[in-house]
Amino acid sequence: MERIVASLPVATARRIVRKGTLLLCQGDEPNQVHFIVSGSVKVSRIGYGGEEQVVGFKTAGDLFPEPWAFGRTAITIYNYKAVEASEIALMDKDAFAQYLTQNPSVKDACFDYMLKNFMGAMLQVTALGQSYATDKLTLVLYYLMLRYGKEKEPDEYWVTVKLSHGTIASLTGLSRETVTTELGRLRRKGIIEYESGKLMIRRSVLLDKINDSGFTDSWLWPTEEK
Repeated sequence: MERIVASLPVATARRIVRKGTLLLCQGDEPNQVHFIVSGSVKVSRIGYGGEEQVVGFKTAGDLFPEPWAFGRTAITIYNYKAVEASEIALMDKDAFAQYLTQNPSVKDACFDYMLKNFMGAMLQVTALGQSYATDKLTLVLYYLMLRYGKEKEPDEYWVTVKLSHGTIASLTGLSRETVTTELGRLRRKGIIEYESGKLMIRRSVLLDKINDSGFTDSWLWPTEEK
């Protein structure tokens, strides 16, 4: 999606937001499509009990809120909060629709982007449906690697979003204590390195672990340059 942001009209409005800035709240009626030029944004919902459930993140090249931008909802169903200083480009919804009509290649790229998001969501659902904490966590780690990972060394993918144990717990539906225990086990097995919220995943070792749990990587989409 980076190329979509790079192709936005020069006159597109842009703003710099500080870490912690709440860009949209669930239930808001947006008036502009947001594109992340740099930085990252946390996507979450607040449950009936007041607890935060992290759904995922938006990073450079992503847009939000997608359901509203493509005319499927009248409001936003998630909260969007900057997790670091970020640059955001803004475009009116009608102007965005016209822009896609005038640029078929960009429209095709948006379709591919939404398809990857859907596949990622299915992987998250599969992870949450597992009975064992290890299976939940390894599948979510695979999702994080595919969606947010950058291969800096062969087979070593660094997740571009800083992740606390609490955030990983919210993503997996596990307790923070369980996440801490399981991450320690995965680190000792050489699957991950984790320090101060920075997560590195060794792809081949993680896939071996997933296969050992009864899954195969044949139904998962391959990594590629995003």
